[in-house]
Amino acid sequence: MPGATWHRTGFRLDLPEGQDVSAGPRFGGGIPAAARVVVYLNALAVTAAERVSGGPGPIGLFAYGNVRGGVPVSDVPAPSYPLAR
Repeated sequence: MPGATWHRTGFRLDLPEGQDVSAGPRFGGGIPAAARVVVYLNALAVTAAERVSGGPGPIGLFAYGNVRGGVPVSDVPAPSYPLAR
C-alpha cells in the first residue's frame, strides 16, 4: 500500500576494539523498485509510491574493512557562557 511503514530491530555491534571499522547495512531481501528506504538510528522508514509487499527483508550490518589505530580523540575544554535572559 502506498505510504510509509516503520520497521525496528535491535543489534549488537561486535567490532574489533582499538580499530577504525566502517560498517554499513546489508538488505538481504532487496528493496522493491517502487520503494526507498531511509535509515535512522535503530529504525527504518520504508516509503512507497505503489503497493509493495512486506518490509525490506532481513537486515544486518557488515564491515567494509578495518584499520588498526586511528586518530586519538579527547575532550577539549570549552568556556562556559551565561544564558541570556
